[in-house]
Amino acid sequence: MKKVISLLCAGVLALGVFTGCTSGKNNKESYESGKLPEILAAVKEEFGEMYYPSVSQEPQEIESLYGIKADSYEDAFAEVPMINVNIDTFIGVEAKEGKAQEIEAALNAYKDKAINEDLQYPMNLLKLKGSKVYTRGNYVFFICIAQLPEEMMESTDEEAQIKSIEEGNDKAIKV
Repeated sequence: MKKVISLLCAGVLALGVFTGCTSGKNNKESYESGKLPEILAAVKEEFGEMYYPSVSQEPQEIESLYGIKADSYEDAFAEVPMINVNIDTFIGVEAKEGKAQEIEAALNAYKDKAINEDLQYPMNLLKLKGSKVYTRGNYVFFICIAQLPEEMMESTDEEAQIKSIEEGNDKAIKV
């Protein structure tokens, strides 16, 4: 009987320890209103030196380049690289109530236009095809920051390269 009670106590203790060890990066709190600067900082930390966007865009640039009007969001950022031969872009928008779908559509339209109409370097085209538009609640993101791993550079399998870039961009979604 003592062994059974000891095992039950150990089990309850272990359950309590593991319950308290959840990550918090993907919980609802991370997406409460006003969390956009924290999300940006966490993504930059996750990518480290491989985060190339370094120039912040102003609200008028966000509207003219991406079609997102300032009256449709509470807060927004758009970061692009200093050198325009690089396509790395990270955009985050905290939409006003009822505006997330409109912003998502604008970012998808930007992505489609960049892929289909803009003249791109071959590597940029792969990165654009592997980019992601991600919506969670009132937050909408355009994620084009993952780098193609070196071992994939010489590959002629474009689908595998795009999948690799998508998986890299998924790191930002997990954050």
